[in-house]
Amino acid sequence: MIRTLTVVVLVVGATFAGGPTAPADDPPKLDSVARLRVLGRPTIGPAAALIHAYGTVAAVDDRSITIRSQFGDGGMNAKEEDDSGTGRYGRWVREDPTKPIVLLYPGWVVDCLAYRHTPEGMVVTVVTGQEVLVKNADLPTRRFPATPELRNGAPHSAIPTAGHRHCHLLADVRVGDEVTLYLTGPSGKEECVWVGIRRRPGGRVPPSQHQNVFGETIERCNAYQDHEENGTPIPDRFRRDLQRLRPRRFPRDEAPAPPPPKRP
Repeated sequence: MIRTLTVVVLVVGATFAGGPTAPADDPPKLDSVARLRVLGRPTIGPAAALIHAYGTVAAVDDRSITIRSQFGDGGMNAKEEDDSGTGRYGRWVREDPTKPIVLLYPGWVVDCLAYRHTPEGMVVTVVTGQEVLVKNADLPTRRFPATPELRNGAPHSAIPTAGHRHCHLLADVRVGDEVTLYLTGPSGKEECVWVGIRRRPGGRVPPSQHQNVFGETIERCNAYQDHEENGTPIPDRFRRDLQRLRPRRFPRDEAPAPPPPKRP
């Protein structure tokens, strides 16, 4: 009886001491931007300097602005499927159906069949048919120092607007605003030279520093935001589908009525 008990104890002890090891930790999960990048390919040569960027303001002070953005450069061979809305939550398809859309990012590109924007992020359908949701929360942030001209509201030759005028200054910007930035400087050392506020969720895009130049743009941004948030019809003069039809002499009263706002 004693000998049997000893054998059992030895077997149990061996199990705890030298038994199967615990499974290895799973590899860290890729965020949604990294998952899309894995499906893309690198570009040849160094990344070019950014000349503009669109994103959501994460921080701002009197000397710099930080935005969360894809920092992409658009898509080649892409056309909007339906231009009756504001374009913010639109879907883009191939202009030439025999070729893929090429989404351009600093240092890499990805071929896809279509992509669409939603409140959560951008859904990309790559050429294999796989869908990747690039979440807004996963997008990188980057801080851009302001040029002296932006800080002082002075003209700058890199501003591609009439008279090189500013739309908004840093003092006009709030965290959460959706903005367009014009940038200047070499790759990796770009500075912000111009800011335009495009949306202020739950509020109103403020007047421009040069309302005589940018007043209609501000009015359009607020009209689009009203349509997106409240379903307010877009005024005819800001409807993109009518702007497309007018050069073809499409009578305004025969143009299709705007659909209700898209609900992604």
